Amino acid sequence: MTNPISSFLSSFLVLFICTLSYAIEQGPLDPRTFDFHQLDNGLKVLFITDPDAEISASSMMVDVGTNSDPKGFEGLAHFLEHMLFIGTKKYPEVDYLQSYVAQHGGYTNAYTAFDHTQYYFSVNSDYFEHALDAFTEFFLEPTLDEAYVERERNAVNAEFEMNKSNDGWRMYHVNNITANPKHPGSRFTIGDLNTLSDHGEQSLLENLKLFYKQHYIANNMYFVSVSPRYSEGQKAMIIDKLSMIREGNKSLPITEHKFNQSAGSLLKIKTLREMNTLEVQFSIPRDTRFQSPALAYLSHILGHEGPGTLTEVLKRQDLIQSLGVSSNHLSDIESVFSVSLELTQLGSSQIDYVLSSLHDYLELIKRNGVESWRFYEMQRSGMLDYLFYQNINPIRQVSLYPKLIQQYPIEYIEKAQSVTNIHHFDETHINSVLGSLRLNAARIIYASNDVETDRYDDIFDVNYSVQPISAQQYQKWSRQSEHMLKLPGKNIYLPSQLDQVSGSQDQPSISHESKNLRIWKMMDASYALPKQYVNLRLYSSQVKDPLSYLYLHLTHLLLDKELSSTLYPAYLAGLSSSLRLDNEYLNLRISGLGNKHIAVAQQVLDQLDELDATLTRQFFEQSLATLRDNLSNFKYAAPYRYASINFYNLIQSSNFLLSDLNDQVDLLSYESLKAFIQDYKSSLEAEAFIYGYLGENATQDLEKTLLKYIPNEAGAFTRKMDKGVMQVKDYDDLSFNTEHGDMALLRVYQSNMSDLTAKVSVNMIQAIYGPEFFEQLRTEKQIGYIVALQSLSVSGWPHIMMVAQSPAMQPDEISKHMDLFLEENQRLIVDMDPNLFEEIKQSLIDRYQQTDKNMTEVNHRYGSQILNHHYVYDLDVRAASEVELMTQSQLQRFFEDNVLNNNNRLDLKVEKGNVESSLAEKKSSSEFSNAQIWEIE
Repeated sequence: MTNPISSFLSSFLVLFICTLSYAIEQGPLDPRTFDFHQLDNGLKVLFITDPDAEISASSMMVDVGTNSDPKGFEGLAHFLEHMLFIGTKKYPEVDYLQSYVAQHGGYTNAYTAFDHTQYYFSVNSDYFEHALDAFTEFFLEPTLDEAYVERERNAVNAEFEMNKSNDGWRMYHVNNITANPKHPGSRFTIGDLNTLSDHGEQSLLENLKLFYKQHYIANNMYFVSVSPRYSEGQKAMIIDKLSMIREGNKSLPITEHKFNQSAGSLLKIKTLREMNTLEVQFSIPRDTRFQSPALAYLSHILGHEGPGTLTEVLKRQDLIQSLGVSSNHLSDIESVFSVSLELTQLGSSQIDYVLSSLHDYLELIKRNGVESWRFYEMQRSGMLDYLFYQNINPIRQVSLYPKLIQQYPIEYIEKAQSVTNIHHFDETHINSVLGSLRLNAARIIYASNDVETDRYDDIFDVNYSVQPISAQQYQKWSRQSEHMLKLPGKNIYLPSQLDQVSGSQDQPSISHESKNLRIWKMMDASYALPKQYVNLRLYSSQVKDPLSYLYLHLTHLLLDKELSSTLYPAYLAGLSSSLRLDNEYLNLRISGLGNKHIAVAQQVLDQLDELDATLTRQFFEQSLATLRDNLSNFKYAAPYRYASINFYNLIQSSNFLLSDLNDQVDLLSYESLKAFIQDYKSSLEAEAFIYGYLGENATQDLEKTLLKYIPNEAGAFTRKMDKGVMQVKDYDDLSFNTEHGDMALLRVYQSNMSDLTAKVSVNMIQAIYGPEFFEQLRTEKQIGYIVALQSLSVSGWPHIMMVAQSPAMQPDEISKHMDLFLEENQRLIVDMDPNLFEEIKQSLIDRYQQTDKNMTEVNHRYGSQILNHHYVYDLDVRAASEVELMTQSQLQRFFEDNVLNNNNRLDLKVEKGNVESSLAEKKSSSEFSNAQIWEIE
């Protein structure tokens, strides 16, 4: 059989999928069909038929955002986003769409940006047509009901209050208000009770209706839907309905620049967290020549982490932790090209040197960096992404394509997502953009909790200063110095050939087993995608308490820093790798095209093997400072998140709280870390799963590599999940305090059993009770912005979690509302319409029966089961059968036994001014459950 992929690689043959008069270029492995329409009213519509999709989804992007807020009503665009969910004339029930899709296997959400607002939902395909009808009514006849104005004002204000403690939002706000005051983006954007109110004769509701009328017009809209199938006449029905949206006059384009393009400024912002962030923003003219990707080219070189590059040198000198490059279009006339650096403590004292290094690197690129071979490497990598399509989640598709339709010719929306053969190398264009990247014309933002400021913003309660960049400062940065910088070399990881193999396995099999190592393999050529996955989990008996966990955390930080330069070229070649710390394990995951995965694994293990010998005291101190900052900054996390992190750490085998780590951090030492690493290596055990388009020697090569570091002792592999899951009844309720302004309560009900019935029952409870909980506690009682009732599985053990975060309500008061909710709705299951109960059951069954849509999902399913020692591969099939047999009375009994009358419950409270809980004080026993546990979603 001829390999179509090889010929495609050599000739860049273009396939055309024709719909109407448009031809959208697609790769040979992309099974989707695209159907694009531009309606008479100006609305652009894209239907995507995706045979691999197992749910349907739609989105509507409206070309209006916070830049269009009327003066005095800042946040109005965001407020309107909230109000559209209230109801429509055709579907007046409050939060109708949200409840409907939640009961039928989906969800809905929206967000407001500075230049657009996007709404989207997903749902089981059998209910897509009705959900879509309710969704499109948002843009035809929303009620904008006055009775719910106060509710949504409070919801927006709660969102604002939550974000006041978020340094990212604080920095964004100060960057806006110090911009050109004539630019509409120079104002407050979220909205609060002050801006979202009546101002004299100016009514909030009337301004809201006027805003909707002016901006929510068809020629401002982009609609995308994805479904595995469209019934006969369904597309025509949707088009007919969308054609009813009225056309209007689009707003005049922005004519002011947000940032000064000729004179630079230095902006200092005082943060809450321990951080040192330096961002250099270059305002440049907007360029619509998409076929010459100058910004992508410069991002590639500036963000490169290979040896000698700006990132690698500054990391090696302990001046930065990370460097990122991005670009963003602000208007039709302006773009921003940004270089963001996370500084170390040492780097925060040498900002002039860091900026001088950036200046020198830009000059090096100008002299030697604009070369065609670099562009063609990018193009080669981009073509691999394009040719070897992998299924994309429907929600991701409907979120992505509206912007692509807006920015690119419709025929190029696939190829424009990376550098492909529609792009060309334009040296003159790249040099032109490079000429705009001058530090004396840049906006330089330094954010730290240790800066001197002279101005104050009372909206976000933030101190800052802003001043022009002086000639003396620029002279200091532009003075040539010996930075020893080099441009990136050629990428050795780009695959030169892609092997063709055949044959597939139904499920994983063991290819090697010894006392300390087990390797699983699974060959899969069914996707015709030459991709491999390596999953490796490293265990050690040395990780057994909070102090040893901190040493493992330091080991992980050190490895991550050492490997970033080495493995970055592999990342650019599409060979992604991640080394994660999960509880007491190090997990290495490598995936991508080609056959160089084992070489990457060898690099990681070599670095671990040499770490104690190469570790310097300076490197230890740097990593310890990072660890201290990480632990310290948790107190600024959103309260619901702070509670959930503590819960997960407590309930899993780690069995500690964040406070326990803080208590131990001062005991860490350089000598003890070296000893820990030595002991860790000598006691290593590992389990691996290799999956995909495996070449003849892939498994043997992995085995040889691992056995260099892990003793090959004869015997059965015995590593198990030693501790199991902690029983929450062994703990008293926990209280914490943070530096965040909000309070929260996270309540967890742990199921009395972990069998399959319990697992599917908690998912049914979420589907039935989740929408009601949100409706009553957030919509009606307005407790706060974060309100949810969810099912979750922790190491295979099922739980029901209720969470609410409030800017004003104490956790004990939230607890009373949760108790009242359960009391008033205790018979919700048995009292509900039997037909609705069957529909919810069917949605859950459909979810369990979903097949893996791509190789990544197959790898995740089998890899997580293997590495967690859950070897029941048909569990989803069994779960679907379990749901099929479930009755309302059975689920009601489960709810009563495991929620209403369950003493296996834990409340985690985040409040103001309380003493932090300590595990030593709160643990009332140390019993763990070691029952057989299975993982299902």
